[in-house]
Amino acid sequence: MPTWVWILIAVIAVVLVSGLLAVRSVRGTVDPTQVTLSPDLAGRVRGLAESGQVIPAIKLLRQETGLGLAAAKQMVDKMIGTSVAAGSTLSPKVKRQVRDYAAGGQRGKAINLVRKKTGLAAEPAEQLVDKVAGEPDLG
Repeated sequence: MPTWVWILIAVIAVVLVSGLLAVRSVRGTVDPTQVTLSPDLAGRVRGLAESGQVIPAIKLLRQETGLGLAAAKQMVDKMIGTSVAAGSTLSPKVKRQVRDYAAGGQRGKAINLVRKKTGLAAEPAEQLVDKVAGEPDLG
């Protein structure tokens, strides 16, 4: 095969690959500040996230809004964080462990325990540790 044919094939391949890459990069560029969630979607996403199904919640949010992974994860984390302010379902035993860790200067262990027991992301878990550490031990 002549050299010019190989050059033509290479040029076409480069154009096709660069076009595919451009399409993939544009797909997740929805501006998160311009996204408005319907009450139904927000309720479904929050319900999934609060029940420990964070990944399905992120997938649902991405599918319905076109958000990128990082933006959808951040929104789900914030939704979980707002529910943390309202209260949590940690058992009294776990709350006591969290308070003991926090009082003993082991805040990192307290956060890890909360993350393990609730499936929360780091920031909401930190908020919950702060909330539980400030509560009196009634047990």
